[in-house]
Amino acid sequence: MKKNSKDFDEQALDDLIQEAMSDDMFVAVPEGFADRMEKKAQQINLYRFWQDEFLKHIYFIGGPILMLAITFGVFYYFNPESLTGILSFLNQFKWLLLGGIILLFGIQLADSWVFKRLGKNQNT
Repeated sequence: MKKNSKDFDEQALDDLIQEAMSDDMFVAVPEGFADRMEKKAQQINLYRFWQDEFLKHIYFIGGPILMLAITFGVFYYFNPESLTGILSFLNQFKWLLLGGIILLFGIQLADSWVFKRLGKNQNT
């Protein structure tokens, strides 16, 4: 078997490995770097969690409101007299209905917060 000129003998290969390992390849990481990264990751995850929860609850409440708006549009298109009765009812109880929607939204967010806290305590 003919040796290629690029092949190293065993001693030359050992010398190359020893030379490569003798070079200083030390990388200095500042003290507390891992703690800062963990804190930053927790902040990002917490922000994403609340953003996802907020959007989920907006969709949950926005869906029925959109369906009601479409229903009112259909009522108005076919029979305007029935819409005036519905609108007068909504106008009479608008603050009560708005308060109920805000209360429902708040309860949902509080529920998400409690489940997040319970889940966090179970993992630690």
